[in-house]
Amino acid sequence: NNLISYLKYPMSAVHESIRLSNYTRRKVIPKIMIPTLIIQGKKDDRIDPAGYKTLLRLIPAEDKELVLLPNSQHIVSVGPDKKLLFESIHQYMKKRK
Repeated sequence: NNLISYLKYPMSAVHESIRLSNYTRRKVIPKIMIPTLIIQGKKDDRIDPAGYKTLLRLIPAEDKELVLLPNSQHIVSVGPDKKLLFESIHQYMKKRK
């Protein structure tokens, strides 16, 4: 099957991914003080849908906004809501000009 990139998943890669995620959560996210736009597809099957709530809570910046794309999965830029995605980004940037 040419759609599978690995027949086996290297445990070292999984371990490093978990380490990076933990580091980001503890050391990086708590320092975010700039305006932040979080975008998530409501039909994302790779990221826990409650993750954006945690992210909103952990980011200390006062200027933060969430956009949920109702018909999109994980890769929102090519999903059915891509027009809404780009319009949301445009409006977000326009408000902060």
